[in-house]
Amino acid sequence: GRLMYPGGEPVGSEANWAHWVTPTATGAPAVAENNATNALKYLLYSSARPSATLHDLHYDSATFREIYRQAGVYDASDPDLTAFRAAGGKLLLWHGWADQAISPYGTIAYYHALTERMGGTDATQRFARLFMLPGVSHCGDGQGPDAIDALTPTLAWVENGVAPDRLVATKRQDDTVVRTRPVYPY
Repeated sequence: GRLMYPGGEPVGSEANWAHWVTPTATGAPAVAENNATNALKYLLYSSARPSATLHDLHYDSATFREIYRQAGVYDASDPDLTAFRAAGGKLLLWHGWADQAISPYGTIAYYHALTERMGGTDATQRFARLFMLPGVSHCGDGQGPDAIDALTPTLAWVENGVAPDRLVATKRQDDTVVRTRPVYPY
């Protein structure tokens, strides 16, 4: 009954689950199952367990704690960006709301932790902003406008001090723009 990770498939991402979350028509494992099995075998524990399967994974606090010890090696989860901010760093994060591979709730939880650690929303938004793209699946694609130019606004922020107050997301079909929409900081 205790939440150990703020993950889960977002409501509205169901159209993106085929092949990623659900097995294929041929019965081959879903991408998520293959990824999870390989992580279990080679990444999650301090030593490789090449014969491990998902059936060996116990969903309990003890297993979570054991796996979490590897977080310092693999996860970018430390919300203390004091040195980054002091060096003039600017961070533009984005995530698709319909991401079927990496839950957007984890990114949102990280941004909340970042905001709390770095002095609140106003202080954080002086150097870090999160943009959530509706209908966008893993690394793009999906039903929503999924192409953004994050480089130009980041350069303007770093070089001219102009923080991005919106991004424009574009949806293309066969090299034709079919729609655009503004996306605002979370």
